[in-house]
Amino acid sequence: MTLPAGGVCAGKPCWLAKPTGYKYKDKDLTPDGVLSAALKAGIAGKASAKVGGKGVNLPQPNPTTFTGPIVVQLQRADHAICFGSTFSAPFKKNVGGSFSDASD
Repeated sequence: MTLPAGGVCAGKPCWLAKPTGYKYKDKDLTPDGVLSAALKAGIAGKASAKVGGKGVNLPQPNPTTFTGPIVVQLQRADHAICFGSTFSAPFKKNVGGSFSDASD
């Protein structure tokens, strides 16, 4: 999924700088169905990243086939990894097209 740098989403800046990180919001769900993201700085192993999306533009893998471990990475456009985590089974939630878990 892509969260474009800069730009305007629904008449407001897509990205907002916060004291400890950044927030992203796009009510139009463009280009890939991402509604929101929150990136929060922290000491090694304690930073957090949350991404939420929905709609027809969001890639829809079948979460019921997830067996773990699942590796998730957020990358800058230059392909440098900003955040990365591994999620191992059993997952907190993996039903009805909804997947949720905390990293290892």
